[in-house]
Amino acid sequence: MRLIEEKIHLINEKITSDFKTISDVGALNGLGGLALFTFHYSKAFNVEDKTGRLILENCIEKINDGYDNPTYCNGIIGLGWVLNYLIKEKLINESNNEILPDIDKYAYYCLQESIKENNFDFLHGAIGYANYLIERLENSTDSNREVIEQLLFLLIEYFETLFNNIQLFSRDPKVIVKMSFENKVVFGLAHGISSIIFILNKISKIPSFNKKSILLAIQYTDHLLKYYSPEKKGISLFPNYEDVEGVVKYCSALSWCSGDLGIGFNLLNTSVRYNHNDNYKKLGIQILKHAAERQTLEDTLLQSTGICHGYFGAYKIFSNTYKITNDSDFDTASKYWLNKGLENLEISTKLDLSILYGLSGIGLTLLEVFKSQQLNWDKSLFLH
Repeated sequence: MRLIEEKIHLINEKITSDFKTISDVGALNGLGGLALFTFHYSKAFNVEDKTGRLILENCIEKINDGYDNPTYCNGIIGLGWVLNYLIKEKLINESNNEILPDIDKYAYYCLQESIKENNFDFLHGAIGYANYLIERLENSTDSNREVIEQLLFLLIEYFETLFNNIQLFSRDPKVIVKMSFENKVVFGLAHGISSIIFILNKISKIPSFNKKSILLAIQYTDHLLKYYSPEKKGISLFPNYEDVEGVVKYCSALSWCSGDLGIGFNLLNTSVRYNHNDNYKKLGIQILKHAAERQTLEDTLLQSTGICHGYFGAYKIFSNTYKITNDSDFDTASKYWLNKGLENLEISTKLDLSILYGLSGIGLTLLEVFKSQQLNWDKSLFLH
């Protein structure tokens, strides 16, 4: 545990010294994610949250100076998600919410425009904006709640049309489905069908959307499962994507973003938190059991430490799975990947600082290990 504590302190020192080199402000690949780590760090070690406040001030200065990237991953809506989260978790006080109504209005516009542009992407499109607005519902006035629900209605309508196109995709060359900003059907949690399934399940908690969003989530899930292949076609049970010629390759990495880990955990997580479908829960566990057996470089395609497609991402998902299932296989897998991550973690100038790819995500994960406590920051990645 001493090694883990040392790594956490080194990560905090690195972020404190270098955060001004980061140009974006978003949740997953920007300063917002760094703030998530630093505020949790301050609480864990009962020290002044000076760095976190400096990071947030830096974000506001950037916006006042004309910064206008909107996305959840990199930009302003992601910063809004972080501020809302920090207030909910009582890591900062409510006086910091003055900017959120303006971000709300920006998110209204961005969600509408993304739907018009057929950009549903979680990291850089409609799902990210919708995720922020759903989190803001409980703090919204009646008029703002009405606007948000109207936008979510449009999003569900869009997903209905998109689903029809996905079904026709490989059979009709005239049909275009843009996922990961290319003409292909992607299956993973970062840019594909799995993120649609999650957001539809999350929307289903709003009473007026319950039946419609759950039904649509089931349709997307059933389509995804058409590509589930327990037969030995490759190293993974799911492909990364289907291309315009109908080609699928079962060689996805052991990753949060596009592989079996994110897909399997999403089936388990949504069944436990939202739809209560035991069949999806059992299948999610089966997928994750298979994933737990993959450990070599050839089988995992993992060569980095980060959350998105690295050792600590594998640890985080197996650890969360163990907490849900209490299955010792997942405890064993999580410990394997934690040790692998620690063995390969060097706090150097080359390392990224973000949640998605670098030290903030690793630091938050290690804080959970050190404190023996699951924090809620992983909501930012649809892991909670």
